[in-house]
Amino acid sequence: PDCCMALTPDSDNYCERCGAPAGPFLNTSSGCFHCRRDRFQFETVVCLGVYEDLLRTACLRSKRMGDEPLAAAAAALAAAHPTHLPLLQDAPL
Repeated sequence: PDCCMALTPDSDNYCERCGAPAGPFLNTSSGCFHCRRDRFQFETVVCLGVYEDLLRTACLRSKRMGDEPLAAAAAALAAAHPTHLPLLQDAPL
């Protein structure tokens, strides 16, 4: 549906280290302008989209008691996103 399209990114143009939007030809394996000098306790991120509009609303609402179905649906949508498939295949069971 339309809401699923609004919650997922239009492209894969984001920084591999911090998730910030990046240009299509920018190599972000070592970070971007925003995070190049930062140290993280993780190796990479998968960006679902820019934290605004419907994605922001869904994130905030999923934290409220009673909106667990929204949280579960958003998690299922995120897990099914094509950029997550290699991560899920390598995940320990």
